[in-house]
Amino acid sequence: MNATVAAVFEGVDPAVRRTAIGYLRECLREIGCRLRTGSSAAGAQTVIHCRVSAGGDGEERRRLVPDPAREAYEIAVSSTEAGSAVTISSPTSRGLLYGVCRLVEEIRRRGALPDLLRVRTAPELAIREWSTLMLQGGFNLPAGGAFDRPLAELEAAVNRVIDRAPFYGINRLQLPGRPGEGMDIDWLIPYRFLPRLGRTDTPALRERRDMLR
Repeated sequence: MNATVAAVFEGVDPAVRRTAIGYLRECLREIGCRLRTGSSAAGAQTVIHCRVSAGGDGEERRRLVPDPAREAYEIAVSSTEAGSAVTISSPTSRGLLYGVCRLVEEIRRRGALPDLLRVRTAPELAIREWSTLMLQGGFNLPAGGAFDRPLAELEAAVNRVIDRAPFYGINRLQLPGRPGEGMDIDWLIPYRFLPRLGRTDTPALRERRDMLR
């Protein structure tokens, strides 16, 4: 196909923007399309507008419990002379990411960009948690628990969970584990980002440092 698809983002959190671009680029490559990002959509056969309401993210960050209505999203696809116009809108960047994931799934299911599509949905539950035992010592027995696995392998497994979570509307992750039995999630956080943690001296942290030497 070799069509050019432009993605334009308005009011979207930078981290969410990078994640959304990654999802879209990989998906569009599968159907032979190129993704272009920036403020201009000139020359593109299809334009994907991703919009977050002004001030929506700031208000959501002040909440102790997420508001499902603010994680709602709307997708509207219409035909144009050049190709199609796609609009994904949400009150928050998190909701927008859910909408991008829905569009990606639609593209993969159809094997092409949709000509017409209208979706408007919101989560029913405020907390949607994904709990995994991948860091527990007994995970995947008898092949061996998390404690005897390389740190890079564990980090890759955690990243796969994080990468897939938005496609299921997940907004909270639980990764239980204990030193000596499994691994704590903070073991995967480099000390250079948390200098106070690096200066803390506890048996568990000493064990962690000794293992990584």
